[in-house]
Amino acid sequence: MKKQQSAANRLSRPAPGKSRAKRATPLEFIKQIRDELGRVSWPGRKDTVTYSIVVLITVTFFTTIIYLMDRGFAEAVLWLIGRGGS
Repeated sequence: MKKQQSAANRLSRPAPGKSRAKRATPLEFIKQIRDELGRVSWPGRKDTVTYSIVVLITVTFFTTIIYLMDRGFAEAVLWLIGRGGS
């Protein structure tokens, strides 16, 4: 029974107008952002270049595939309605 009550307490929402945590002022918020960004593990130059190349190749590949499919479907539709060819 206690487990059910504690689970219900965790899932319950606070009453309207009552927040659990105090809201940060804009300056505190900016400070928290700077602190958090300082803890981020940023990728090195080599990783960034590698990831960028992979993204560019992937985008080029899928753009080409979608273009070819679009052209193929357009030609098929034109052929079906009798405008294709001559």
